Amino acid sequence: MVDVGSGQGHLSRFLAYGHDVRVFMFRSSRWEFVRGAKKFDNQLKETVEKMHRKYENLPPLPPPPRHTHCHLEPNMDPEVFREVVTSAWPELESCGFEHGLLGLHTCGDLGPTLLRIFANSPACHGVVSVGCCYMKLTVNEYAEAAVSRLKNVSLNKEDLNSEKTKENLSRWMQVVVYYSLRLLLAPVVESIILLDRLIFLYERGIEGILLPAFDPLLSPRNHVLVAIKKKEVS
Repeated sequence: MVDVGSGQGHLSRFLAYGHDVRVFMFRSSRWEFVRGAKKFDNQLKETVEKMHRKYENLPPLPPPPRHTHCHLEPNMDPEVFREVVTSAWPELESCGFEHGLLGLHTCGDLGPTLLRIFANSPACHGVVSVGCCYMKLTVNEYAEAAVSRLKNVSLNKEDLNSEKTKENLSRWMQVVVYYSLRLLLAPVVESIILLDRLIFLYERGIEGILLPAFDPLLSPRNHVLVAIKKKEVS
């Protein structure tokens, strides 16, 4: 699994050490997060080594997650993504780079970027994506694409890039005033965005499903998008 936007790597460690999954942690932020994640890896390894000295016949610790740092562009070529991953984990080339994608915090453009890489990469067989921070989507990237197939609907690019638009975008903190209204409308907007991402995959012959992973009262970000490509039968 390639864990994109893995942060401090808590989920990656759970998969690697708890379920013996080969995990590659991929993040776009600075190397400070990589060092922090490796620190947690080493702490866990040291704890297990102490247990091995105390108790006999304990199973060996599975391989730790791998780490790298790179920014995913919205239209990133899947081959470039492959090169970044395999440069840090060369062994993946020997197995045909077959993998799955995992994103626990696919903020803004990262969510659709992850789906594009999944849909366009033959070696990627599954995706698990938890969308969040939809307000960070690139406004012009997203607004034009959203209406591109609607008849008699067009957007004036000059309006999208005008000084007035930029000024309005710079006043985003005033949105806090409408926070209560946002709480009422957010589930509706999120449902539309998530269904749009499912349709994106269906249009490419890939079946997917949205699963409520846990109680929305614990966190409103409880929807997980899961899709698996069907293997061709020879």
